[in-house]
Amino acid sequence: MGFAGESSGKPVLTSSLFVIRSFTSFYFVTAEKSFLKDRTILLGVTGSIAAYKAADIIGRLSEAGASVYPIMSAGAHNFIGALTLQTLSKNPVASDIWEEGAGSQPGHIELADSADLLLVAPATAHCLAQFAHGLAPDLLTSVHLATPAPVMLAPAMNGKMLMHPATQANIRCLRERGYHFIEPDSGMLACGYEGPGKLASVESIVAAVSAFFEMK
Repeated sequence: MGFAGESSGKPVLTSSLFVIRSFTSFYFVTAEKSFLKDRTILLGVTGSIAAYKAADIIGRLSEAGASVYPIMSAGAHNFIGALTLQTLSKNPVASDIWEEGAGSQPGHIELADSADLLLVAPATAHCLAQFAHGLAPDLLTSVHLATPAPVMLAPAMNGKMLMHPATQANIRCLRERGYHFIEPDSGMLACGYEGPGKLASVESIVAAVSAFFEMK
């Protein structure tokens, strides 16, 4: 996986990987609002301790003018409440494929067709494996298979899980399909280990999404 230097304050894209080096307040205030306005973003949230950051991601994307529709895996509910994401996004939270169409919740095909981008943050090793192998046991994975929209993934997991040959093979598979990855940070992980696998910062994720639309 290649890395590129950065000097202009903007993200650099190498091999479908957004590498975020530095930012400026002007970039966030101006570029985000310009390129995210009126975009429809599906935010997949999976079962990682980092799922709590989804609230900040939604807040930042919404402030920049995007319409964010959260989709939670079953595991995500163990780390953050659906009501929090619904309140911040001002949209219903989709979670159970068997309840689609109930009340104001749109069905998974409607969600899939409406998206300009499917962003999954955090994306667990389980999620990456399901996406790589085309499995669709729940609503998020079903939307993944049904949407024609580009897919951007922000992995978050234990470093040993990240570097396992199976996970690396799944990442290579998804890269070859043109999926975009936001590189995880290194640091102290919730499991007590120090190393790669920490979810990228909210600023990095929002900047990567903005850069993606800027390049379209």
